[in-house]
Amino acid sequence: MAQGNTNTDQGLAARIQRLEDIEAIKVLKADYCAACDADHDPALVGPLFTDDAVWEAAGITRAEGRPAIEQYMQAVRDGGGLVRSAHNVFNPRIEVDGDTATGHWRLLMLATREPGDVYLRIIGSYRERYRRTAQGWRFAELFCDVEENAPYQMAAEHQAEADRQALQDVMLNYAAGVDERDMARYADCFAEDVEVVDFGPEPIRGREAWVRYVDQALKAYGPTQHMLGPQWARIEGDHAQTRSDVQALHYLADKPDTTLTLWATYETEMRRENGRWLISRHRLVPRGTRTQHG
Repeated sequence: MAQGNTNTDQGLAARIQRLEDIEAIKVLKADYCAACDADHDPALVGPLFTDDAVWEAAGITRAEGRPAIEQYMQAVRDGGGLVRSAHNVFNPRIEVDGDTATGHWRLLMLATREPGDVYLRIIGSYRERYRRTAQGWRFAELFCDVEENAPYQMAAEHQAEADRQALQDVMLNYAAGVDERDMARYADCFAEDVEVVDFGPEPIRGREAWVRYVDQALKAYGPTQHMLGPQWARIEGDHAQTRSDVQALHYLADKPDTTLTLWATYETEMRRENGRWLISRHRLVPRGTRTQHG
């Protein structure tokens, strides 16, 4: 009778251990997906693998050993191609055999690729081997079979909302570039052949000429702050017309206790190039100015 109870207890313990191992492997997989979605941070991905692990994606690359896996993740991160991703895995089939295990998962991954905010859908599956280590379960082998990797279009109403947000972001970067004196950020708002009118007696044509003009003009001022009102926009395909009211505060460089405030409207045309909205024509409509001393 005692022997029977011992066998029953051992069988129950083994089943519980198997369930705990399966749950631990599911957590390992969740940690992997989170690490990849954290901009493929090698410091997060690497510790999930054994030292001699293999990472492979069909038609993409094969990395043998944890250092090579971390190096590949760093390359993905440095490339900046995937700016956002969501690794969704489901339908796991996990088989545990002592200190080793195998797993099969389905994959549906959504991602945004730059330049151009291209939206990607990736369908595939994972075949994996795991090993129990002193630190817990780790990947010994991960193979991703990519069945489909293609861009997709957002629904029209969502695309329009995304476009309006992108147009507004251009102007927010415009203002921040000026106020932070970040001319690279500022220049990134403009098309190469931009035309700028009514900021001076003559139009200025070309991104390089305009940014050079602004950089020189800012030398007359200390700190500045450009505050933008809500943006109106009309979007027609890859072209847009926008209107933004601005209140711009300038401290004079040679008279730090004197400020110049400008009230104006930006009438701005933008076009989409390689998926990015850029300013193609920019006009200043002054509404009034005020100079304050002390």
